[in-house]
Amino acid sequence: MGGVHHIFSKALVPQSFDGSELIGIACRWLKTQINSADPLSGGQNRRRLENPYARGYVFGYVHAFLRKGRITDEPLITALITLAHTTLFGTEAGIGYMREALADHTLDSEIMKGRATGAADIVRWFSDCTLPPCLLCDYLSGRNVPAGVE
Repeated sequence: MGGVHHIFSKALVPQSFDGSELIGIACRWLKTQINSADPLSGGQNRRRLENPYARGYVFGYVHAFLRKGRITDEPLITALITLAHTTLFGTEAGIGYMREALADHTLDSEIMKGRATGAADIVRWFSDCTLPPCLLCDYLSGRNVPAGVE
């Protein structure tokens, strides 16, 4: 856990990072959650990463992380979230997932639930560093699947 605390202790001073550095940090922690849920690249839990809830989690997590880092320009935020998606999912899938995430969705959709969970997970981390963001890992491993989500 020491490495995680080191990464985020620096992140708690957001003015010391630009957007691409923040995306690098966010993607490293998201990859840690993904790999913790299923270390095998073709593992069953990894397939859940393609579900709307997991993709929404990534969007909400990164958006809240960037806002905490004082990135306020929405076109820049959208570009940086797209960069995170292409880093995590590959270029073609990442861009497609971003299009879907930005489409008009109802408030009770899986993507919106994931976005709210991802944002809350990272905001909680900034409030209490003893509780690292781990809800994506919990979802991918099947330990904590919200009601109404596959």
